[in-house]
Amino acid sequence: MFSSLDANVVEGPLTIRAGVSAANVDRAVASIDEEVTRLLRDGVTVKELNESRQYWSDRCRGPSRPAAELRPFFKPWSFST
Repeated sequence: MFSSLDANVVEGPLTIRAGVSAANVDRAVASIDEEVTRLLRDGVTVKELNESRQYWSDRCRGPSRPAAELRPFFKPWSFST
């Protein structure tokens, strides 16, 4: 399962991809629909938001970028929880 939100200064698409066997396509689509419905209804949890921030912080930082250098990048984002 993979998803990406391709937005910048304007809205952009949310793309969700799932590699599943042909026998499981309906089940995968139903699962994705359930998760997107839950996300729209309830928003993200604090845990989900923190995990996402940590992932992107680790990914952007790499071995040579200090965490403090990335703070301005993450601070302007606001998420409903």
